[in-house]
Amino acid sequence: MKNARNSTGLKSRSFYQVILVLWLTNFLLFLVGCKPLREEGISGGVATAQWQTVSEPDLGFRIDFPGKPELRNQAFNTASGAGQVFLYSFKHIAFEYGLSVMRLPPAEVNTDDLEGVLDATVQDLVREKKGLLSFQESMNVGGFPGRRATVSLPETYLKDNRAHTLIVLRGNYVYRVTAAGIGNIDIVQHFFNSFEILPFPGEG
Repeated sequence: MKNARNSTGLKSRSFYQVILVLWLTNFLLFLVGCKPLREEGISGGVATAQWQTVSEPDLGFRIDFPGKPELRNQAFNTASGAGQVFLYSFKHIAFEYGLSVMRLPPAEVNTDDLEGVLDATVQDLVREKKGLLSFQESMNVGGFPGRRATVSLPETYLKDNRAHTLIVLRGNYVYRVTAAGIGNIDIVQHFFNSFEILPFPGEG
């Protein structure tokens, strides 16, 4: 029994570490290029954004971006095999918007303590960026565990600069929605609220 518990713990830490690497690597995208703009630019609203719907049944999601996002993807290796990350990103006025989808090898996934994985990921993100966690909430997204969090970033970036993040764990898929910078909170809310989990082809 002792060996079984140790094996589970190691696998859980590996699962968490892979997710954390994705989180921290992609988070850097939202700390680059955010500059103060004129008030009329910052005040642009939901109605003026050029919304683009991204629907990817093969990756199991749908979301609205306030413009046409750029798509990048990258393969990575784990102890259990190869995985892949898909990153959609778009800069609108003074905000960076992004969605990353990480597809892990199924053997890499441990479902024993998903809330613990979410807790640790948020805590390490705040510690790494020397920010202040101003909000977090556990939530159910399409039947899967998720965590919404807001981090106030250091004064060295911009005053009132914040990062809003949602992470969802779905089997061997990890989704992370992020918006960071200074801008219209209504656009940010529309972006987050538009995120949906879709059934994979052949499901349902």
